[in-house]
Amino acid sequence: MTTDGEAARPRDAEIQLTNIRSASKPALARPPPTRRIVRKGRLKFLYFGFRAAWANKDYATIISIANKLPGETLQEDEKLLTLYDLALTRTEEN
Repeated sequence: MTTDGEAARPRDAEIQLTNIRSASKPALARPPPTRRIVRKGRLKFLYFGFRAAWANKDYATIISIANKLPGETLQEDEKLLTLYDLALTRTEEN
């Protein structure tokens, strides 16, 4: 005989067992990027753009973009400064 309390309980076959490790977890929120990370990423894109312009021998593009940048940006990154100086030298020679 079953009582009302036993009828309300699910049987073992009805209970869905899940592995704790395979259960989906909410995505961890990443903190917003700091200014240093953003600046480093932007410098990387500038460097790749300068390299592409250098490969195409488009020195005027390097100079025009470098003139739009704040002065400290070029001073912080030696690679950008080197490409800018070389572009200035190449345009002065021609």
